[in-house]
Amino acid sequence: MFGPEDKVLQRCKFGHEREPSTAQGDQTTCSSNNGTWRPFTCKRAIAFKGSYYFVQNEQLSWIEAKEFCESKSGFLVDIKTEEEQRFVESLIDAGSYPVGVWTGGNDLQTEGTFQWLDNTYISAGFMNWIGTNQGFSGNGGEDDCMHVSPKSMLYKWVDLDCSITIQSICEFQ
Repeated sequence: MFGPEDKVLQRCKFGHEREPSTAQGDQTTCSSNNGTWRPFTCKRAIAFKGSYYFVQNEQLSWIEAKEFCESKSGFLVDIKTEEEQRFVESLIDAGSYPVGVWTGGNDLQTEGTFQWLDNTYISAGFMNWIGTNQGFSGNGGEDDCMHVSPKSMLYKWVDLDCSITIQSICEFQ
C-alpha cells in the first residue's frame, strides 16, 4: 500500500527527475545523458515499487490518454499485481474520479482477449474484473478499453467505449 514513506519526485519529460525542492512552479532543471542541466516542464509523479505514476486529471478518451502518456515517455498504467491494484486505488481515493480512470488494458486487437499495452495477456496474471466475465460491461463488443471503476464500484475493472472521456493514470519506468 502506498504510504508516507514512498518518495514523491518531480518527473520530467524524457524520464529525468529531481527532488521537488528544486522545482520553481512547474519548471525545473533536469540532468541530460551528457550531464548538463536543461529546463523541462515537470509534473508531479509518485514513486511506487520501481515505477512512477502520474494521474492525468484532464478527461480524455482512451486513445488521447494513451497518446498523452506516450508523449511523456510513459504508458497508461498496467496493473499486474494485487499490491499495484491497491496502490492505484489509493491514487483514486486521493482525487475526485467519479467514473474511475483509464488503464492500458484493452481488447482492440482481438475481441474478448484483453492485453496490456506491452502485449501481455491480462488473463495470465492478476485480474480484478467486475463479475466473473473478463471485460463484461453488458454492452456487447462495443467496449474495448479498460478502466478501474471508482470506490462506489469497489475499484473493479470494467471495459468501456474507448471514446468516453475520463481521467487516466500514466506509468513510467
